[in-house]
Amino acid sequence: MNHHESRQGHAADRSWDSLPERLADTARQVAAELHEGRPGTALDLVDSMLAELSSRRRLLAELVNVDD
Repeated sequence: MNHHESRQGHAADRSWDSLPERLADTARQVAAELHEGRPGTALDLVDSMLAELSSRRRLLAELVNVDD
């Protein structure tokens, strides 16, 4: 691993550290939107959460493939 890859890894670690809080915040926003009668906005928020998780999954799959 070179220095550039190492720096990218540290940035990715910080991004992962904040993921649980961001997902919880989004889940609270979804609940609030549903409570306010805005299911369309709630759906948009869920879609954004799913997109982020899908992106994270792809990154992890790449790491698994690289490590093989």
